[in-house]
Amino acid sequence: HTVVIGYGTKGKTAIAAMLSDDTPPGDIVVVDTDRGALDRAASAGLVTVQGDATKSDVLRLAGAQHAASIIVAASRDDTAALVTRTAR
Repeated sequence: HTVVIGYGTKGKTAIAAMLSDDTPPGDIVVVDTDRGALDRAASAGLVTVQGDATKSDVLRLAGAQHAASIIVAASRDDTAALVTRTAR
């Protein structure tokens, strides 16, 4: 599966590209703190995890340790850097 951190403009664009390459929606896990964004992701058939992706327990819940890839699409650069460090 693929974990996508953030379901804003960047995250949605990355997911649209994966879906157009025939990735099943159930193989994509979206992590975000925004419940509304996660509701939209879930209605598109994506798996969702609500929480702060800078926290290792949230990434673990999303299955990041077993993911084929992790896409960091956070809206802030400092958040993206911290998520990347945590994921490693």
